[in-house]
Amino acid sequence: MSLPPVTIICPDVAQNALGRCLLVAELLASETDVRIVGAQLGEQIWAPAASSSIPIEGRRLHRLDQLARGLPWLRSRTQGRLVIVHKPQPTSMGWFLAAGGTPSRALLDIDDWDVGFAKDWPAGSRARLRRVAYLARRAINPRLINSEVGTRVLEPAHRFFRQRLVSNRWLQRRFGGALLYHVRDPSQLDPARADRERARARLDLSGERSWVGFVGTLRPHKGVQDLIEALAACGPEGPGLALLGGEDARNDFACELLTLARARLGPSRLRSCEAFPFARLPEQLSALDLVALPSRDVPAAHGQIPAKLFDAMAMAKPIVVTDVNDMAWVLGAGGRVVAPQDPQALRGAIQDLLSAPARARALGAAGRERLIEHFSYRAGRQVLHAAVSAAWEGAQDRVPR
Repeated sequence: MSLPPVTIICPDVAQNALGRCLLVAELLASETDVRIVGAQLGEQIWAPAASSSIPIEGRRLHRLDQLARGLPWLRSRTQGRLVIVHKPQPTSMGWFLAAGGTPSRALLDIDDWDVGFAKDWPAGSRARLRRVAYLARRAINPRLINSEVGTRVLEPAHRFFRQRLVSNRWLQRRFGGALLYHVRDPSQLDPARADRERARARLDLSGERSWVGFVGTLRPHKGVQDLIEALAACGPEGPGLALLGGEDARNDFACELLTLARARLGPSRLRSCEAFPFARLPEQLSALDLVALPSRDVPAAHGQIPAKLFDAMAMAKPIVVTDVNDMAWVLGAGGRVVAPQDPQALRGAIQDLLSAPARARALGAAGRERLIEHFSYRAGRQVLHAAVSAAWEGAQDRVPR
């Protein structure tokens, strides 16, 4: 069957939640009219989306009570279209339900476990009390529209959405649904089309030093602090660290982590930049000698899988990951897997790959082949087409006659 026009509701078009929405939209764009709408909780649309051809429209919001005034706006952009709701958050699922949306006539997409972010606290009664106080303050703050409490309240409503998508097997066990990984288009992410030397010059990575890269938003569960310690242990002549897309003055943790990296590695071994458009991603990745994704074994990491793993595989980069969630299985023979929160093991894997360039290139090539076979747009479209068709058929069956 032909697909209906689709509206994707993103919880915040100013943040990286938009990345998954763009992926879903791009998979559908060749078959139907698709648009992304949602709350805009920042000053501008998320920077990496700047090069996208997908229509994106945000409704600027500052307080939770402004959601009610935006209901007519949301209804006008979803009427007569199949709706894909991204995440069980107040500005996506909550807004959709408040606007009169019917879950059985929509599709729910969950690509990480937001409730897990509220669980990453030290053990002990004092820590638990601090967590309760912290969450309570966030819950009653009218300027914090997407609080963990709101998401926790909405999460059980996932069962009313008959059609669901998830991004990894941990989420599938928790929420059910069809498995749609963060698939990539290998024709866009193609190492043969990137000018590596020019990219290295732009990022100031020229010279004999090898560079290990981490691409994306800096968060505690992503384990970059372990990567910093691993590289610091390599000594002053060891590889450098490129944190691409991590600079963000509004992200307190990112600022603290960059300060730590400067102190532990020194200015000659650290490069960083702000978020950049997706169109520049092939160039940025091509400049790196190795990509490291050292996620920690904590609740915030259990329900998500880094999208940059698929980007790096498409670009044939040798990769080191930790054995968290589906990363080891997805990577296959495309790199090395180490235990989480073990900087010594991480250092050993990095040094092993960098000391054997031919073997590292072979692993990168194997990773790209695995992505083309299992995690390309072709595979993703099959999963998404089936889910969208089933959701639309269910919606049509329930339309009053």
